[in-house]
Amino acid sequence: MEPLAALSRNLRIERLQPLADNRRQDPPFRQGQNVRGLIVGREGDRFVLEINGERYTATAAAPLRIGQRLDLTVTATQPRVVLQLPDDPVTGRLNRSLHLLSDPVPPGRRISNLAQSLPKTGLSPSIAQVIEESADLTGSRRSTQADPGSMTAQRLLSFLGEALRLQSSNRPLSPEIGQEMAALLKSLPDDGGTGRFPERATLLHLAGELENGPALFETGQARDPSLADRVRNLLEQIALNPLLTDTAIRLGQDIIPLLDRGETPSLLLLHLLDTIGRLSEGRNPTPDQRPPTPDGRELQELPHRLGLAMERMLADNRTEEAGRSLKAVLLDLQSSAEDPHIREQARQIASTLELYQLLQHRLAQENLLFFPLPLSFLDQGFLLVQPDQEQSDRETLKSPSASCTLLLSLEGLGDLRIDLSMEDKGLRLRFHAQDRERARFLADNREQLHDHITTTPLESVQFLTGAQDPARTVLDGIRKSGQGMLDTRI
Repeated sequence: MEPLAALSRNLRIERLQPLADNRRQDPPFRQGQNVRGLIVGREGDRFVLEINGERYTATAAAPLRIGQRLDLTVTATQPRVVLQLPDDPVTGRLNRSLHLLSDPVPPGRRISNLAQSLPKTGLSPSIAQVIEESADLTGSRRSTQADPGSMTAQRLLSFLGEALRLQSSNRPLSPEIGQEMAALLKSLPDDGGTGRFPERATLLHLAGELENGPALFETGQARDPSLADRVRNLLEQIALNPLLTDTAIRLGQDIIPLLDRGETPSLLLLHLLDTIGRLSEGRNPTPDQRPPTPDGRELQELPHRLGLAMERMLADNRTEEAGRSLKAVLLDLQSSAEDPHIREQARQIASTLELYQLLQHRLAQENLLFFPLPLSFLDQGFLLVQPDQEQSDRETLKSPSASCTLLLSLEGLGDLRIDLSMEDKGLRLRFHAQDRERARFLADNREQLHDHITTTPLESVQFLTGAQDPARTVLDGIRKSGQGMLDTRI
């Protein structure tokens, strides 16, 4: 995904308003000049700006309102006059955080990785409970429970990373690490000869080597470039499993510098990575094994449980409730966790939640409710709701008159935009896929909509193209402030 462009704080003067005698004049501005302006009107996506008694038509991506007075600085006069608004803390913080929206590891997967990385001891039970509940709510942890191979691979990678960190700091390897990895290999269930796991004898042999104290790199051995290439290839293979991508990349950051320094990987390390690769290949669960997806009630509670209203709860003296949110726990982990990787995981997720809060604040100025959907089966997911002016947030979600847009990105289906509108005769849907092939696939499976939409009749459905990256769609909508992000003409 290409980097997301920053949000602009500029007004661009398009033209002068016609004077009484139908004559025009060039705007009397010079670069660096400070001027005082007043927003006196709006024409679609353009604003009518009055400066020193003269009126100009200007475009702006910033949230402006009629009657607003502005202190402006002239930053350009050719080919158009550009006036810069004063610094806005929200826009500034948004621009510094936009890179998080193009993170290759979705937030739901990061929550899952954090839940699996937590130590079994030395952690407050309440912290562990909140993180595990968040992983359950986003569907992250449930999606791994039907795959014991991936779960074991995840834990082996974590232990291997810890062993490498101990070795890189010239400390003796802890025998407990080898014993823990050996116990994991011994605990794998019998696959019934399906070839899902390596042969039992191979696993037991590897477990025995690990129990004797793992030597991950051999000293005094001539460098063999083919062994280093084999390690790199195995790490790339493991990273193909979406559940293991983040952990495999982090492990690579520990191993690759050692390989570049000329250290020779031991056969034990190669066997261990090969076994993890076999375990990470995964197998699609049968229909009765697939985890349930979150229902409507859980999705409605998701922003609250994530902590997107944590500061509001603290202001209302709802301290205990705020402390049970994921954001509060992540802030705690950043300072209390002993493992630096857990602190970094907590920081990354907390930063993404703060970005969601900034987007909520910014889009509220456009009369839009913004709900992030950090669900395990989505690469990206956002819900935008155009509320009734007289309804609260919770009432809006239940309102038959609310217009909604789902902006999604899914593996296989790609980018997807779904416009929803409730009419007198039922629900109207319009699907926008990113190309004709995917739109045709959705249309061929339209009968499934009737099976899943049970609370209201489906009046009409359309399948079109034109969907774009969800994050880019949200930001483009902010830049085109006033044109409307939701298309209610379905």
